[in-house]
Amino acid sequence: MTSHRIPGKRLRTVRAAILKAPRYSPYQWGWIGDEGLKYLTKKRANKFLFACILDYQMDADYLWARCKEFLEVELNDPDCLWDVVAEVPLSRWLKRTRDFGLHRFKDAAHRRVWIIGKRIRDEYAGDVKLIWRNRTAAEAAERMDELGVGPNLSRMAAGGLADTGWIKGRSDVKADVHVCRTFGRILVGGPLEPDAAVSLAREVYPRNPWRLDGPLFVIGKERCFATEPNCSGCPLRKNCSYALKRRTRLTP
Repeated sequence: MTSHRIPGKRLRTVRAAILKAPRYSPYQWGWIGDEGLKYLTKKRANKFLFACILDYQMDADYLWARCKEFLEVELNDPDCLWDVVAEVPLSRWLKRTRDFGLHRFKDAAHRRVWIIGKRIRDEYAGDVKLIWRNRTAAEAAERMDELGVGPNLSRMAAGGLADTGWIKGRSDVKADVHVCRTFGRILVGGPLEPDAAVSLAREVYPRNPWRLDGPLFVIGKERCFATEPNCSGCPLRKNCSYALKRRTRLTP
């Protein structure tokens, strides 16, 4: 991992700017963030984690919509989701999900959710709420990672649960392409490796690095594009190393 030495004053300035930037509303977390929701059911929690497991290298909005259709229409919205998943032979599960077109990686992604589903059924009685019950966000992320969800998606799931008030505590950013590109451009002028993004987020906001994730993701998806970023419309442009270099380069 590349070491980045950034003065404390610079870290504090960047933190203040990121925390003021737009972020998604907690109500946008599928199944767990509905307005007025006072109790998180097993069914809702299971559907949420199902989508989290598959939320990689696809447009998130599209993926969550496909998961909703698959779970609630194709699978008839079962009360015990992981029992339904695990009781289907893997070969039949792969065909069903492949035919539906659930994920772009087809068998790899579909096999992954089936394997994790069996473990949830066997180790947590098919109820993912038992994963994070009486646990902090960091502990919940660690438990999900142990199930095979992966560190990034586990952090995202734990962060979503924290955003919507179902768990509490500090958690790390999901160092996806949007966060690594946006955060890296702000701090050092170019994208960060995932481990470096996680480490620097802890430096920028030790109290709770996850708070940085939402604004960085929104800006990365809506403005800080890989090519032709919209720096002029970005709320972080005054604090961004990349934007400063770009302005300097474009100035006659």
